[in-house]
Amino acid sequence: MPAGYVDDCGKEYKPAAAPRKVVDIDLSKLKTVDPKKAVCGEHEDHSDVKSTCGDWVVQGVEECDDGNVRPGDGCSPFCQVESDEQPPEFCGDGVLQRPREQCDDANARDGDGCSGCALDFCGDGIISIGEECDDMNRLNNDGCSTQCKLEGFCGDHVVQAGEECDDMNHSDNDGCSENCEVEYCGDGIVQITEMCDDGNQVEDDACSTDCVMESCGDGRLQLGEGCDDGNQITNDGCSPAC
Repeated sequence: MPAGYVDDCGKEYKPAAAPRKVVDIDLSKLKTVDPKKAVCGEHEDHSDVKSTCGDWVVQGVEECDDGNVRPGDGCSPFCQVESDEQPPEFCGDGVLQRPREQCDDANARDGDGCSGCALDFCGDGIISIGEECDDMNRLNNDGCSTQCKLEGFCGDHVVQAGEECDDMNHSDNDGCSENCEVEYCGDGIVQITEMCDDGNQVEDDACSTDCVMESCGDGRLQLGEGCDDGNQITNDGCSPAC
């Protein structure tokens, strides 16, 4: 064969300096569909090569490989050709699908304000931010109030059994005592608006039924007084000693 001859495989013929050893090629063992490539030795069997999606090489079960594992660019993260169809919508995709979704915060966590793509609320059975409890109802006196606050103690703003009132504090002199009892004149506790409180509603015992100190000159005729004109002035018909 003359020097400079180029064969069908694109190789230039050059006379060998010495005789070459002839090697027989068993074409039946080459996995190829292109006889030309098989003869030219260009085909390699990659069946044992581990496929790595994202390495720019289409191998094994890969349909494509665009050098990344991002979805939505025509080649999926699993190196399969993506369809032109839009992916199915689902709760947690960050897209609000009305009317079936009230919210979508792009996660599957409960108790963060949006659970199962529904807005959290007191009584939904999910303890959300700002709630101490949630027993799936809006009833008081069952351990969890209608405000989703724990019940069962004086000062929780819920009048429980055994309480007369509950003003959400442990202070006296505000109408509801620290023991959740209604404050009144005659309860034995001197409130801020009372001068006295002897624990009864009896007159003529130094503390009136209005919890005012009884004395000569208070305008009330008490036991032991002959008169009481509401003052301590002499020569007006009723002496300062009543």
